[in-house]
Amino acid sequence: MQTDSNRLMTALEHKMLLENFSISATRIEEQLKYIVCGQSTSGELEVLLGPYENCESLGDLRLLRWVFVYTEGALGLSDPQVLTVAIDAKGCVTDFALV
Repeated sequence: MQTDSNRLMTALEHKMLLENFSISATRIEEQLKYIVCGQSTSGELEVLLGPYENCESLGDLRLLRWVFVYTEGALGLSDPQVLTVAIDAKGCVTDFALV
């Protein structure tokens, strides 16, 4: 029986992910597409994005959370966006959501 962390993204799923992003992606989503499709580890994401909030564990998956606000100068340009990333037991990204 496969666990969530053992599930591999198929080539079709990668293609669908890229197509979904090309339709209506924000700047951070465009950057995340390359980070996640590059099969980043939690350590690499922490270096790029800063400290995370460890929000939940589901079996052998950990959910990590970062909060972003677009800024220009000292002004916030958007409501906060929350990035949640699923990390497997090996420290690799298995999925993510940006809300």
